[in-house]
Amino acid sequence: MDNEDLNYMPPATPASVTADELNAECLRRRYGALLEKAEVFPSEANWQFIIEHRMEGLGYLLLRKYLVSKLMPDDKRSIYHNQAVRFFPEYLKAVRRPYAVEVAYSDIESSPEAFVELVRAAGLFDARQLRRMVEERGAVETAIDLLDVYQPEYTASDARAMRALLGALRSLPKLGRVEERRGIFSHEMRYYCPAGHSNPSGEPFCTHDDCRLNIYGLTPEQAKAIDDYEERLDALESLLRRPSQQ
Repeated sequence: MDNEDLNYMPPATPASVTADELNAECLRRRYGALLEKAEVFPSEANWQFIIEHRMEGLGYLLLRKYLVSKLMPDDKRSIYHNQAVRFFPEYLKAVRRPYAVEVAYSDIESSPEAFVELVRAAGLFDARQLRRMVEERGAVETAIDLLDVYQPEYTASDARAMRALLGALRSLPKLGRVEERRGIFSHEMRYYCPAGHSNPSGEPFCTHDDCRLNIYGLTPEQAKAIDDYEERLDALESLLRRPSQQ
């Protein structure tokens, strides 16, 4: 666990509970038992009630409904599958952000495309989670796809986490190599991309049109995405250093 994670404090224990809160909790437990069944999906009225009451504790079950629906061909989806695709991002926007992030990033493997779409739709950029994806899960391309997503607001702690993410992206292992190639009467340095294509040593990216990888396995577009992210981080750090307006 990163030290940054210690900044999160769970909600305080309430001094009292209203009748509406008690009823909602009973329904949440009932929904949880029903959603364990693969064939059960919330109705639109269920979704609206769940979102209105910010029902945490159902997130992982609802994520499965969302992913099943996203992975299903469009012409095979029922109205309930379409509602899961529509309402689950709204659910994540309604619950507390730490919980939403925890749920959304819990499964990036089932469908990286659906995961990226979900994070974009719910505004759930999180540098700490993305860094783990890069360093622990090897999901470099997926993480880079999300570098241009914003979060609602930023603290100095967020900026430090974003700088650590940038460090992870700037220190990716080399997957290609530069080495000397000798002929009978000559020798030259060549860049061999991660796919094994041979290029002049001065080329930063593979010259094969269907490849274009640099020595770290990144395309020109991915490398630019990291550069753009660094520029945004520099701007954020500059803003956070401003004297506070009293």
